Amino acid sequence: ASKPREATFLFAGGDFNTTYNDAYIPIDVSIPATASKVELWAIITGHGGETANCAEFCDHQHAFTVGSSTYTKTHPVAGTEQGCMDAIAGGMIPNQGGTWWFGRGGWCPGQQVEPWVVDVTGDVTPGQSVTVSYQAFFNGNAPPDNAGNIRMTSYLVVYE
Repeated sequence: ASKPREATFLFAGGDFNTTYNDAYIPIDVSIPATASKVELWAIITGHGGETANCAEFCDHQHAFTVGSSTYTKTHPVAGTEQGCMDAIAGGMIPNQGGTWWFGRGGWCPGQQVEPWVVDVTGDVTPGQSVTVSYQAFFNGNAPPDNAGNIRMTSYLVVYE
């Protein structure tokens, strides 16, 4: 069985606004010739915001392009009336004050945030570099101003 041997940091989050995507320059990652599998790992959550309570309560989209393939992480339960209530069996802590039951962008109160993992082995060639880029969207468009904060960490993980 292959084991993770190296992880290359890709991108972090920030203020979700009209200039959010300006900070993300594509990164070239060298893939070792001995690589047997490559995965994209990301943890992405949205918090706060004045624009329809985005990024906490909106479905913000995060598009990572590895080589020529794009993979998009969405948050479809964000803003739903029972999105976090439906997650109680998965560890969400119920009966907190405020709006604990509403779906959120990538998280629920008290619940562990699971990484989003995508196998991108087919998009890389061992022994060569691959370009990875990232952009985020709100309703398919650039984010508006005052749309909260995206907390994100992302890596390209190589297994041998």
